[in-house]
Amino acid sequence: MNAVEIIALIALIVLILQNATQIPGALADLLRACLPVVDAVRDLIAAIKNPPEPPTDADREDTDPS
Repeated sequence: MNAVEIIALIALIVLILQNATQIPGALADLLRACLPVVDAVRDLIAAIKNPPEPPTDADREDTDPS
């Protein structure tokens, strides 16, 4: 390895370490952004497992089309 390659390698390591410090914050932001999706999926699963009862004629309001 000559001097140029060593300097380039050191510069590459410095860049990687600088960007690696941002990974935990970015990962936390990603997880926070996914929370509404997780909540929606949980609600969807609950709705599929326990569908609401269809309204009966007694439950409906008296609507006279005429």
